[in-house]
Amino acid sequence: MFGSLFLIISLKLLLVFGYDWKCTGVESLLEIEAYDIDRTINIYLEYQFTECIECDLLTISKLEPDPKNLSRFVTYGVFDPNFSYQIQVSQKNNRNETEKLICPKFTYNKFGECGVYRININNNCTIINLVKPNNIYLVLYYGIPLII
Repeated sequence: MFGSLFLIISLKLLLVFGYDWKCTGVESLLEIEAYDIDRTINIYLEYQFTECIECDLLTISKLEPDPKNLSRFVTYGVFDPNFSYQIQVSQKNNRNETEKLICPKFTYNKFGECGVYRININNNCTIINLVKPNNIYLVLYYGIPLII
């Protein structure tokens, strides 16, 4: 429950402030993008924690036109890298029923702290890493021997 609320609040802040996302905690940003799609279709990013086997997917956000590039559509989701997720991108009708799976449900557990990732739905729905995640344990690994 708390994780879902965190994702929704973070996403709303992201949509207000745009792509100038700054990592302020232990979180990762997932960007979904598409080019030259029909503006009348509704494409949504959905997720669920992999631990929740019988749970329905939760809708995070809808692809919207990018104000900087009108042929590009984009949406964002903020994820806690301490969890594994089932992610799906789907086309829905006006009754919120799934009409087409654009990126069928898959499990992803490689989000890293402050990492930025992208799924391009025009390019096989593969996740690429745009900004390498932080590894807080490197500081401990190299810092503790210096102290001792």
